[in-house]
Amino acid sequence: MNSPLPVLAVIALVASAAAAQAQTSSSDEITTLPEFNVTDQGGRYVSSESTTGSRVAEKVFNLPFAVDELTSEFLKDFSVFELNEELSYLSSLTGADDAGNFSLRGYSGNINLRNGYSSLGVMDISSLDRIEILKGSAAAIYGQTNPGGLMVVTTKSPHATPFESVATNLGSHSQDQVLGEVSGPIPVGTDKPVLFYDATFQDYSRYYQAPYNQSKYDKGGYLNLVWRPDSATDVKIDGNYNLIHNNNTTGLPYFVNPTNTHYYGVAFDLEDKPFASSVDHADRTVMSVDTIVEHRFSDSLSVKIGGNYYTSPRWSYGSVGGGGNYDPTTGELIGRSGNITNGLILGNGHSESLDVVDHYNLGPTQEVTLFTIDSYANERKDPSWSTVAKPVAATMSVENPVYAAYVPWSWSLVGNAASPSGWTETRNDSNIVTTSGAMLRESVTWDRLVLGLGYRYDYANADLRNILGAITGTTPANVETKFYTAAQTYQVGADYLIVPGLKLYAGRYMSFTPPSTTTTGGVVPPNQTGLTYEAGVKGDFLNDRFTFTTDWFHIDQHNLSVTEYNPLTNLDYTDYLGKYRTQGFEFNGNFALTRTLQSLTSFSSIDGRTLDAGTSAEAVGQPNAGQSRIVAAEALRWEMGRGFSFLIGVRYASSFHVASPTSGYTVNTLGVVTANNGQNAVTAPAYCVVDPGLTYRWKTAATRQTVQFMVKNLFDRRYIPTGNGDRLLGDRASAYVTYSLQH
Repeated sequence: MNSPLPVLAVIALVASAAAAQAQTSSSDEITTLPEFNVTDQGGRYVSSESTTGSRVAEKVFNLPFAVDELTSEFLKDFSVFELNEELSYLSSLTGADDAGNFSLRGYSGNINLRNGYSSLGVMDISSLDRIEILKGSAAAIYGQTNPGGLMVVTTKSPHATPFESVATNLGSHSQDQVLGEVSGPIPVGTDKPVLFYDATFQDYSRYYQAPYNQSKYDKGGYLNLVWRPDSATDVKIDGNYNLIHNNNTTGLPYFVNPTNTHYYGVAFDLEDKPFASSVDHADRTVMSVDTIVEHRFSDSLSVKIGGNYYTSPRWSYGSVGGGGNYDPTTGELIGRSGNITNGLILGNGHSESLDVVDHYNLGPTQEVTLFTIDSYANERKDPSWSTVAKPVAATMSVENPVYAAYVPWSWSLVGNAASPSGWTETRNDSNIVTTSGAMLRESVTWDRLVLGLGYRYDYANADLRNILGAITGTTPANVETKFYTAAQTYQVGADYLIVPGLKLYAGRYMSFTPPSTTTTGGVVPPNQTGLTYEAGVKGDFLNDRFTFTTDWFHIDQHNLSVTEYNPLTNLDYTDYLGKYRTQGFEFNGNFALTRTLQSLTSFSSIDGRTLDAGTSAEAVGQPNAGQSRIVAAEALRWEMGRGFSFLIGVRYASSFHVASPTSGYTVNTLGVVTANNGQNAVTAPAYCVVDPGLTYRWKTAATRQTVQFMVKNLFDRRYIPTGNGDRLLGDRASAYVTYSLQH
């Protein structure tokens, strides 16, 4: 894959040369270009503006669809150390993890962006400025997306004056984290600086309660440079590095009756048992670089051009010590795999975009035109190996576990011929998928009415190859699938100002996801499509100190893969007639009436149903795995005086199915369900987690210091986070102390 960085470098140099001829701004502060950057942060936890919803800076109040946000201030105040299930403070968002997977409005997805460009989801929390969630098919403004929407992370910008901070926290599960940031102009003391920087780092590690010896560490760094030669031009270059290691991320097994292979629950009894191998691990490294040039040609016309490149090697080792199901009558794990596996994924990608925005008046109307061209390319190579030299028994006693010894082996990208340990390569795919598109969006304001119209055309091409045969000498040597597919999506939305600060809005939005990025033996599936209808009410009062969005949505997803039966051939076949639907109600409110009180409230009620599952007819009417019907959260911060603040966060989720609606069925060749082992009926219980905290802040000269004590899961609730189909446990009662210093 060719890197776009040389092209971006030329773009930056050309823009820089042109900007150097312009007059330098007389301001000694960084003032970002308002067309593409949020300038009004509103409340501490939620910004009143968004760049996610329309690709240009716009007040959330004026967008005819739902956009939610959490700022870094919220993450810091409520001791959010990882971007996980605690993001459920955003309505309809559940199951987020550091690999980029999440569930939004009942749909699983992993499409997330970093500063508007491709990302694999691994985010260095020290560099994070805010997280924005663009819900529903309105997210197709960025091209391909899941029907539930997408997540956009915006990184920090440099400070106008010298700034330094350091923070450390210690707590339960042997947690240890150090965060640092330095920022300001280059060089320091310049009267009219034009170059600014922001650099952050973090070092984080912890253990988990179950399974035995599960641990994680995360190391990362970030650097952002902004060159501001004049008031009309920004040249930004930022890069980040992350290394994440997970050990034993195995979830709880199912309870199973081995006599009839019937599933009837989740094995919570194993919460403190060492049922997973202590040598299993997964590692991921992500390195990315963004380059963005923004220029304002006039008061009405602005342009942004930029792109990124990332690389992300991931590897894992598994002795499958935690696999299988649990039989409580014998105390054994049963049905585990018999071989040890090594897997490697080499992920690379890049994306580019050009945004042109023009503001003008046409008669009695005010209009904004946005024209966008963008491209997203992702390459994935994923060889894996298996060995029979160190087999794992099919059953294992939980009380006296026996694990296969770790097989040391140096990774080689050219194969495993030199390996002395009996490894056999079992998978080797090389897939490249590129999606390019163009969009025209028009926003027309006429008195109290705002109408938004958008049209987008996307073109996806892919080369998916299974090259395992060429490596092992088997036939066929190379199974290749090439496809070209196009998609046209439309957006129509409107809002009407009832009284100052209160609006009605409604919209119809289309989205698409191109076919799977795995080899399909020459069969090219159709695009999965989404159609969203949404309507609601938005409020913005007291100069952005009280804002809310309440909405109703209806989403249909089409062209899902299902198994069908052909009575003429008496054979099953794969078709793409599957359908899924969600509809629901959401509320998000941010309350900051006084300087001493801040409240964040969210609520969602989602009804998800399978409409067509092919021969798995019993799945019709059932929701996706991990989808709670009700999710609600409340976060409150009260400054009590004398430097003390009280915080409390409460998160509730109703019960949910932990397996997909099509799991556990046995279907004969006539397409008739002959048995159901009960797996798709197993549910995780509802839970309510309460997190109180106390903060003390004081200032001496130019230094601000903070000490915070936070208790999470105060009532020691045992729970599986909603959205988690892997049955990973949430933390039991735990306590953390954080100290931070800013200068």
